[in-house]
Amino acid sequence: MRIGYFESAQFQKSGLRLIGWALDTDAREPPTRIIYVHGDFEHSLQCCDLRSDVERIHGVSTCGFSAEVNVAFNDRMGESEAKVIAVWQDGSTSELPRLRNGVYEPSSMRFRTLEEFDRAYQNPAFRTKNKQLLVWAARRALNMSRPDENLFMAAACVLTYRHIEDDLVSADEIREVMQRCHTTRAKLNHIASGAALRWVGSTHLAFGYAYLSWSQFDEARREFDAICARVDSFESWPQAATNVAIAHFVAGWLAWRSKDSAHALQRLQASLTILRPAGTVKIWNWHQYEEFRGVVTACQQCFTLMKFIEWERAEHILPSSATISFERVSRVLGVLARKGIISDDMLPKRDCIALEKPPKNFAA
Repeated sequence: MRIGYFESAQFQKSGLRLIGWALDTDAREPPTRIIYVHGDFEHSLQCCDLRSDVERIHGVSTCGFSAEVNVAFNDRMGESEAKVIAVWQDGSTSELPRLRNGVYEPSSMRFRTLEEFDRAYQNPAFRTKNKQLLVWAARRALNMSRPDENLFMAAACVLTYRHIEDDLVSADEIREVMQRCHTTRAKLNHIASGAALRWVGSTHLAFGYAYLSWSQFDEARREFDAICARVDSFESWPQAATNVAIAHFVAGWLAWRSKDSAHALQRLQASLTILRPAGTVKIWNWHQYEEFRGVVTACQQCFTLMKFIEWERAEHILPSSATISFERVSRVLGVLARKGIISDDMLPKRDCIALEKPPKNFAA
């Protein structure tokens, strides 16, 4: 009797971890090899790992397989299920069944909806650790949706962040995605609400970061300003609030950098309203408390930046220990700072507060 299971397939940072076992109980030997098949991709591996759990039942221990496979992603993976084939000693083959409670992450590659894409590839709390898979999934989502759909905007964000953080996507590809979003988003900026508005805001944030990474500060400022302009329309709190607070900080900093302190103060002052959610705040998972932490930190940095620009010296309003840092505002700004694209040296200096009067170039 030929038995065995394809027990799990989980994506790691560098590949796909496959686990299972197969055994011919009559011949008391494993198959000659195991073949993992998904779309147009195939990979062979040996079935020679020790499995003491199988040995206790069937008397043979050398029948397991466990390997990390470097998967070459292809289009057909989104239309087919992954499977594992056992090649037996006589040349015959059979597909190994899956465990009922096993984890099979390649199944998520067949996503059809925003909800399925969001959980597997967009939501930081759940998404796959494999960055190449994130890029593949984002490109697939872009090809199966329209620019006015939330799925398209979610995929645009995922692809843009993989460009900024991991250099896995070219700037030209991101500019093409931006162009596809441009006309539709100009319309949605005025009429979008609820989830659609949150995704519009998310694309503005991602594209703003991209422009910062290219040192195109004026274009970046327009993206962050677009979020600030709809601050009163975001209905979800605290999920949208973190992005809105980050946008106010960056928009205020970029305005100050352009010697437009009046506009900078306007943006930073507006950030104070973010901590006043309309209606009842419903907390339904642990991750929302992390959102609270992000919102409060970003808003505190907005307040500190505002007081630096205003040249505030009162210790009870702004303690001498107060500092501002891109790293504290958002993880992506921290990435750009570590890459040397932006720097805390580009922010107002706390030392100015010790002076008798503001330097001429401190707040234009």
